[in-house]
Amino acid sequence: MHLFFLTCRVGMIAAYCHGDEIGVTILKKSAKKGCLRSAYALGLILRDCNKAESEKYLNGAIAKEYLPACQELLSSQTVKDRFGDLDHLTLKKYFDPIGLNRLLGRCYLQGNGVRVVATSHCWNPCCGRWALKANQPMDGSIPQLQDPSTCLPALAGHTELSLVQLAKDEGNSLKSKYADDSTTCSSISNNGRRSFRVSRMKMCSSCRRAKYCSKLCQVYDWRSGRHKMECQYL
Repeated sequence: MHLFFLTCRVGMIAAYCHGDEIGVTILKKSAKKGCLRSAYALGLILRDCNKAESEKYLNGAIAKEYLPACQELLSSQTVKDRFGDLDHLTLKKYFDPIGLNRLLGRCYLQGNGVRVVATSHCWNPCCGRWALKANQPMDGSIPQLQDPSTCLPALAGHTELSLVQLAKDEGNSLKSKYADDSTTCSSISNNGRRSFRVSRMKMCSSCRRAKYCSKLCQVYDWRSGRHKMECQYL
């Protein structure tokens, strides 16, 4: 079980902090071996670029009664019927480990490349997830999705070799299957990197300011009282 958690963390760091598709491959390997946290992470990460695959992983976690996955796809009433009334302390038990959230947050706050591009972060103060925004052209044309390889550091050579070895038994060349599809979040960038873009945040429908990576974070932030208090003033 501890190995599952470690593999999940490694995959998320590669995807969020380095924009490298190998992180997704590692998460898929972990999910295939039964790690519900990895399956849930894939459901969130793939939401923009491959909805069908995202829902496949979420449904797999739902079948095992994994609460955060249930929140993503099932109605609030169905979740309440299955799990009862959930307070914020119960929801907090499903958050990523503190160390991982701090590392993701540090990448967002201190990354030189990240601070000069359009981004959004999860408003849940206990969460470290963030994402690149689409660039809004001044001429009103279609927004352009940003390439993570232009603002995130590449994996160090020795680290990349270790991760390739870790992902090797997936049976895939790590070249993106989305390389020719500019509408997805994964591509081979101009510098040859396996560039991967995690899914964007979802917006609070009331204030339209707060953004969250997941229903788990949104419901937690509301039931803890933090966003419930500030929402009307934003």
